[in-house]
Parts: sequence; C-alpha cells; structure tokens
Amino acid sequence: MKDQLGLFYVKDGVSYPVALTEEQKSIFNLTMAAIGPIKVIENKPMGIAVRLSDLQ
Repeated sequence: MKDQLGLFYVKDGVSYPVALTEEQKSIFNLTMAAIGPIKVIENKPMGIAVRLSDLQ
C-alpha cells in the first residue's frame, strides 16, 4: 500500500475509515493538495492500515 492521505470519522473517541468513490477520492486529494503541505505526526500511529474491501 502506498503512502497517501486518508479520511476518518471520529465518534465517541473511536476513529472509523471513510470509504470514498474514485471521484470523491480525487476531489479529496485535490483539496488536500490545495491546502498546502501536510504535517505527518509520525510518533502517534493509529494502527495498521488495511483495505476494507480485502476483508471477507
């Protein structure tokens, strides 16, 4: 899996990944690029990233 931005929803202190269509993902990436450089907080991982579509 390549490094990329992700979108999460937080409810009651628990974060959930948000699924996006290809169009939504493209718009999200363009929006994040327009905001400017993203600061990655590398010492605060949330867990291992997995593709939810791969889980069965």
